[in-house]
Amino acid sequence: MKDDLFIEADISTPHPRNIAEVMGVRLHALSLWHMWLLRSIDSPYAVGGVPGPIDFCYALMVCSSTRKEFGQVLAEGPAAVVEKLVGKYFMMSAEQADAEKLVFEEYLERQTLSPEFWSDADSDAVKDRLRCPAEWHLVLSLLRYDVCKTEGDAWDYPYNRAVCWRAVIGEQVDGSRSYVDPLDRSQMEILNHVSN
Repeated sequence: MKDDLFIEADISTPHPRNIAEVMGVRLHALSLWHMWLLRSIDSPYAVGGVPGPIDFCYALMVCSSTRKEFGQVLAEGPAAVVEKLVGKYFMMSAEQADAEKLVFEEYLERQTLSPEFWSDADSDAVKDRLRCPAEWHLVLSLLRYDVCKTEGDAWDYPYNRAVCWRAVIGEQVDGSRSYVDPLDRSQMEILNHVSN
């Protein structure tokens, strides 16, 4: 049974500069580095919670540059970049602001569609549990299997495609059975529907 998540990961990132535009800011394909940086600043977009306007503007700042380009943001000062975005945000009507946030949330949803992995102690996934940040493992996998040639390229690699490669590498190299395939997902949906 084919998994449309792999197809989505492939087609959702063909032209990284044309992924989405929010509040006049052009976003890149969500990369491993973006996810790592969002997690490192405890962004509600990465760790859960209800994002406020400042969280929204920080997330826009992060997703609008690659790791290689972020030096420009650091030179300008991240707080200054966010302050400009916050100013734009509060100049909009509430309806405009909500519409811009919705575009960003749709961007994140589409960019993070990727395979799931079993984490239940009853599965053989126990050996697959990671203690180091997942993004670092994915960067190493991309480099080790020559998906990317440099660490910088690996950090800027699209997140959802990297997770797809992790699933393939896990099955082929490690013999992992932790990938949740479409048949598993459909069975879980049936069970959830019956139990509700």
